[in-house]
Amino acid sequence: MGPAINMVNDHSSHPNFFHLAGLVSEAVLEVVFVSSLGYIAASRGMFPQEAQKTMANLNIMFFTPCLSMWKRAAVLSCC
Repeated sequence: MGPAINMVNDHSSHPNFFHLAGLVSEAVLEVVFVSSLGYIAASRGMFPQEAQKTMANLNIMFFTPCLSMWKRAAVLSCC
């Protein structure tokens, strides 16, 4: 029973939680930066209202999840 318990509690092969959290935070900050540039462009009238809605939805539904998964995939391994 001893070796089975050690295998369950052995987390040395798992990626560091704080490293993963940092990567996800970095991805979110990248999106916030790009979104703030978009906000500035929209407030100056460079984008029509419908284009603003489309880009906001695309950002929330596609780009943010893709960036966070991309950052996590760089750390995770299948084996």
